[in-house]
Amino acid sequence: MRASRAPGPEIWRAVVEVFRQGVVLFDDNGVVVFANEAANDLLGYSSRDILDLDTDDFAALCYPDRMDGARFVAALGKISHADCPPLETETYQIVTAGKRLQVRLAEFRQVEYPVFALIMEEALGWRADLIAETVLGEELHSPLVFAASYSEMMIDRMSQPDADPFEVQDFARIIRDGVLQAMASWQTLRRLYVTSPSSSGAAWELTAVSLQDATQTAIKELGDWAVRSLPTFELYAAGDLPRVRASAPHLHTAIVALLDALCHGLTPQDRLSIVVRARHQHVEAAFWCDTTRHPQRNDFFDALPAAITEQVINQLGGRIWLGKSRSGASAFCFRLPVWEQPDLK
Repeated sequence: MRASRAPGPEIWRAVVEVFRQGVVLFDDNGVVVFANEAANDLLGYSSRDILDLDTDDFAALCYPDRMDGARFVAALGKISHADCPPLETETYQIVTAGKRLQVRLAEFRQVEYPVFALIMEEALGWRADLIAETVLGEELHSPLVFAASYSEMMIDRMSQPDADPFEVQDFARIIRDGVLQAMASWQTLRRLYVTSPSSSGAAWELTAVSLQDATQTAIKELGDWAVRSLPTFELYAAGDLPRVRASAPHLHTAIVALLDALCHGLTPQDRLSIVVRARHQHVEAAFWCDTTRHPQRNDFFDALPAAITEQVINQLGGRIWLGKSRSGASAFCFRLPVWEQPDLK
């Protein structure tokens, strides 16, 4: 029988380098000492940029106010202390500038000094099931129950001889509002199904699409079925904008979802400004309203309906982010690559 031989450190490094999962190693001082190619791709930085970062600098690569960002940053902070207690292996969902990642933080103390490993992969599900449960449990179920209970009250009141027409009219208005609110939630669920990567009906046929026309069509559709009063929309776009590479029905759904989310809390007296412009090999759209009622945080994209928009834009090879307008208001921006005519030679 041949004697076994333990592989050396360089062999293990070569094995880890070809992992499909991203691997980042920290030493016991909380400094990055290794990152494989998969980690570089997921984080959007080269090994040269990542090596020697401490835990604070590394934590700055993710949004602390989105998904499990706050817990992840707190866990990273523990490993930079000499008296760090043993860590429990935990999984976090975090959001970087370009991707949503599922990250597992593990600790290895069987070596000369403790080594902390981050094992990461892209999270494609974006918790759509949990988001859908929230809509079904709160936004859809509650207004239907509300409307049904008032229907019973109206029927009972109408059977009494002293029923007042104004009272019956008020009951009817309340019931109508509850049904319309439930219908709006149902529209959101339909958009979630159509754009979900796991949906069998989501065929992503990419064509040349006018982002300006898609935005105008989305504004019209939102006005056709919106339950609440909408703000005034102001769309600014150059007439010679290049078309983007997108799936027209999915892009339409994404813009409607974003407008729906942005209109929450706004009144007909507010103005929602939209600017569409070309930027290098992309076309970019920015949405903002100069009001303190507008969302100010990146976790805006972690709930319906804005989560649908983020999912679609990422699937189309674009990018979505929270920026600032010239007036300092929060601006919700996304960009998509320009359509390039295939080379037929």
